[in-house]
Amino acid sequence: KIIRDGCDYILQVFSEGEQMKDIAKKQQLKKAMDSTDLVQVDSLLDGLLGELRAIGLEGNARALETAAREQLFLTGLKKQDPRMMVDGGEGSKWATHYVNTVVKRLYGKNGRQGFLRHLASKLLDNYNPQDFHNSGGFTIVVDWLEDVTNLPTPPRASVQVLEALCTKGPDTVRGLHRAVTTALIKIGVAFGSTAPRAALEKVEQAMARIAHDALTNSSSEQVREVLDDFRLAPTPLGDRFEACQNLLRLVSELENATAAASAELETSDRWKALILDLERAQQAAAEVANMHGFFTPDANVWMQLRQVEDRRAQGPRLRLNQLRKQAERRELEERNAIDEAQKKAQKAEAVVRCEARASVMKDAVRSLKEQLAIWGYPGAGLTEGLYDGKFSQLKGLCTEVVRAKSDYEQEGGEDRHLLDGLAAVLETARMAARQWCQQPARLSEIKKTLRKFGLGNCTQVLEA
Repeated sequence: KIIRDGCDYILQVFSEGEQMKDIAKKQQLKKAMDSTDLVQVDSLLDGLLGELRAIGLEGNARALETAAREQLFLTGLKKQDPRMMVDGGEGSKWATHYVNTVVKRLYGKNGRQGFLRHLASKLLDNYNPQDFHNSGGFTIVVDWLEDVTNLPTPPRASVQVLEALCTKGPDTVRGLHRAVTTALIKIGVAFGSTAPRAALEKVEQAMARIAHDALTNSSSEQVREVLDDFRLAPTPLGDRFEACQNLLRLVSELENATAAASAELETSDRWKALILDLERAQQAAAEVANMHGFFTPDANVWMQLRQVEDRRAQGPRLRLNQLRKQAERRELEERNAIDEAQKKAQKAEAVVRCEARASVMKDAVRSLKEQLAIWGYPGAGLTEGLYDGKFSQLKGLCTEVVRAKSDYEQEGGEDRHLLDGLAAVLETARMAARQWCQQPARLSEIKKTLRKFGLGNCTQVLEA
């Protein structure tokens, strides 16, 4: 109990009696703290904390360490002790020692608030924080920003600190800008303050500048790291960087696709679809920018980011259009070749069909000629006439010849020798039919004439 009471008293000394209501005692404790040799305390503190933990007083040790380290740091800053100042030394070795022995040991909110004020002040005085950053100092700061109680008060002081961290700190601190934007929004919501708005715009523009510079000068891996970080910022800011990341991812995919493309294998429809995908990604980025006011005439850095996005997309777009035109020319040549082959095949088929129709036509003509010859026409004439169905037979044969001629001509047949021979045979058949049809009338006229001349007895000879 004596040890615990002693720890409580020492704790009150380091906290300068913050919880005490007795003003006299608080003043007494303050005097005790002012007269304390902080260097000696610092050298003895680790041993004391180790002893307390060894006897199971972990809670007391933790509380004492928090208050002591905090007070040592704040008092050292007030006295401008170089050991407690972020710019108190030079080089990476000093920065690593400072981060490990000072920053990492600030567990209380008062110490953290004091350090953030101190760091922001030095940044505004053009302190170069690269060694501090390389030693992991800003990683610790980013973790602190997750809890707004670590930020200085009043809210305006917090805003000033946050703005300085982003606008004057290193561009390569992953998570810093995202944590700052989140903290600024929380401050605005918690305190109903409009002060974060101006600071937030500055931070947003700083992020746009970092993204623009990365797209212009950095490797694809560094660009990916920046956008992976920034896209997690609160909406709508995160949406803008996510749209940028989606566009760049598609651009990279298109660059790979076009580099490996074979004009003989790819279709124009594929390239048209990829061009459309690229246009949609660009349109999505533009819509997010316009919707949330990032792309405005006075936001030059956002305009520059938009321009570099367009330049990134320009190369794949030109290559896609080139491949599309090549594919279209090839497809046109292929269609023309197919059409020509089809025409040749159709022509060959027509020739075959025409030859077949010609053969049918020749057979029909031959059948008609043979039948006329059997009947004795032309020559001695149709001595027996066209009785007993011969006329119907003649009509049928002629019909077959005419039909065969029509089919032949429909297939493109135009052999004049064949057609003239067919016409002659049909004319012969027509004359035969005419002669047979007119024979009774001619016999009647002959009989009349014979009787007129007194030769009526000859009509019997004609009838026979």
